[in-house]
Amino acid sequence: MKVTFLSKDWPDVGKNRKSEIYYYAVKTNKIPDLNKTCYTDNELKNNYKIELFALNEVIEKIKENIPRNEKNKIISPDMITAIEEYLNVSK
Repeated sequence: MKVTFLSKDWPDVGKNRKSEIYYYAVKTNKIPDLNKTCYTDNELKNNYKIELFALNEVIEKIKENIPRNEKNKIISPDMITAIEEYLNVSK
């Protein structure tokens, strides 16, 4: 799924930006070994972590994280739409 959006006056007034985000569904029976995760210095500094969730829990987890970062308000609705679309198509 591809989501395209335009940002007017970004990053500066008079400049516009086109963004495209691609969502992919990958099916696997492998469970990632989260102990082998390598984080960048920025990810460590900002306490990032990768977590594994059941698909039916993902939308609620995204909604819970929206207030934690201003950028989440922008991308989270598109992520939720992509997951809902996947759930509808994969029935």
